Amino acid sequence: MNKMSQNKRDKQNMQNKQNKQNKQNKRKSGVLCIWLLMMSVFMLTGCSPSHSSGETKTAAVETTSEAAEQTKENARPEETGKAVSEGEELSWEECQENARLKIHILDVGQGNSILVESGDQAMLIDGGPADTSSYVVSYLKQRGIDDLDYAVVSHYDADHISGMVGVLRTCDVDVLLNPDYEEDTKIYSSYIDAKEDNGCEVEIPEIGDVYELGEAEFTIVAPVSYDHRDVNDNSIGVRIVCGESEFLILGDAEMESEYEILDEGMELESDVYLAGHHGSSSSSSERLLEAVDPQIVIISAGLGNSYGHPSKDTMERLEDKDFTLYRTDMQGTICACTDGKIITFREEPCNDWSPGEVLEDQDNEEPQVEVNKDGLDEGGTSETAGISEMNYIGNINSKKYHLPSCSSLPKEENQIRFYSKKEAEKAGYEPCQRCQP
Repeated sequence: MNKMSQNKRDKQNMQNKQNKQNKQNKRKSGVLCIWLLMMSVFMLTGCSPSHSSGETKTAAVETTSEAAEQTKENARPEETGKAVSEGEELSWEECQENARLKIHILDVGQGNSILVESGDQAMLIDGGPADTSSYVVSYLKQRGIDDLDYAVVSHYDADHISGMVGVLRTCDVDVLLNPDYEEDTKIYSSYIDAKEDNGCEVEIPEIGDVYELGEAEFTIVAPVSYDHRDVNDNSIGVRIVCGESEFLILGDAEMESEYEILDEGMELESDVYLAGHHGSSSSSSERLLEAVDPQIVIISAGLGNSYGHPSKDTMERLEDKDFTLYRTDMQGTICACTDGKIITFREEPCNDWSPGEVLEDQDNEEPQVEVNKDGLDEGGTSETAGISEMNYIGNINSKKYHLPSCSSLPKEENQIRFYSKKEAEKAGYEPCQRCQP
């Protein structure tokens, strides 16, 4: 649970460099093997290289039978798996069985909330905005998580800490990491009250700090300091490493912070990069993308958000580099797992490079939640968006949601409560056919 010593940190940095070299060697070996295979086919069959190269690469990457491929094409996204590493692929079920780390990019609309699980430990990075707070809480309950080993607040914008207030009110938290600055907002005051009531250990991390999480570990890679004029650049950034698999999450850090951590010489290369600031044009600079060199980019943004995220400039930068793309605004919650070598995604990539579109009648005001010491707003409603007065009840086992009056309600220990149909369906639940909610 505690931070690693400096010697262990130096040792890990050396190990990261070795892992990086090993991965590069594996890629080179894979390319050599494919080239030798192509030449063998060419010599034996007389096929022209220009005609066979594309087919040979496909044969090397796709190893499933023709019948299995047909099943995969007809399957729902959660029944398939997309592996990061070329030439190697695991189904979602296979990855789940052998997973050393699981990561969930929750669909919280215009905000961030990321659940990371490794071994018997769990970490939540940000909690999303107020209107999806109950979704985050119910998602943790669905995963059987009522005790977080770490909670990380990247910075104090409402679309990152509102949901964390609800989490702190409903979950035990061992260690809470938050930045070293203050805000004069109602939601910040609610956050301060919630973390004090929770009784968790609070730490202000410094760049280079390393923490253990189950079979993985994460390093604080940002910010260099907490005194930026733009509070987005005070965002805590983490690089999560499990074996040879790496994930980079930088909160709302913008180019000023990006350049600072690059100049600091932090190790940033990662397989998966959660685009900074929801794909804003002021984040994900060319310098950063070159240093991170990801295979997968994920964007967490709300459909039709009033900011137009992700921006046209950012999408063009990402598309030019031919990354594989996932988006919560188009795909909902995105899940991945790794055995320490191969990263498998539950969903297929969308690879939709269109920028965000602003819907009419939207405004830039983030809903505020004013709560008292009992966790209730002035109207008596739970700060987790109505967690005690929700309109629908889900069955954890059947994955159906019901009206509270339904005669098919599950036992209380198997219930999850939802505020809306949209929230229930986001969590993967289907309507009960008896009560037809």
